[in-house]
Amino acid sequence: MSCSFSWGRLRRASGPTGSLTPYDAFWKTHLMVSVGDLQLDLTLHALVNDGLMAIFVVTVELEVRREIAIGQLTSWFHALVPVAAAIAGLAASGTAFNTVSNRSSPAYAGQYRLCGPIPTSR
Repeated sequence: MSCSFSWGRLRRASGPTGSLTPYDAFWKTHLMVSVGDLQLDLTLHALVNDGLMAIFVVTVELEVRREIAIGQLTSWFHALVPVAAAIAGLAASGTAFNTVSNRSSPAYAGQYRLCGPIPTSR
């Protein structure tokens, strides 16, 4: 049930829509926080993408660095399975994206066809 719902939502999100769905309206909700002269006006989508994901990536990077320095990933033999899982996760997410994306949509005009969601950090 959950897999079919996720599959349907991905398919619907990648297709052309003429009106704003409740899902899209939720992510376009504006949030404004002001303290003195400092004012922050973001949509909920921008807050998650720019703020919370940055905190998540920094936390994961610190945890990975700790594991490489003093944890279970100090030897290449122990690090082999997590590295293979990370590469497989990138390949699986790209394959899933390319499977459900609607390449006939005008949003893909002039873009490289084999693209996918691959998170990166420095």
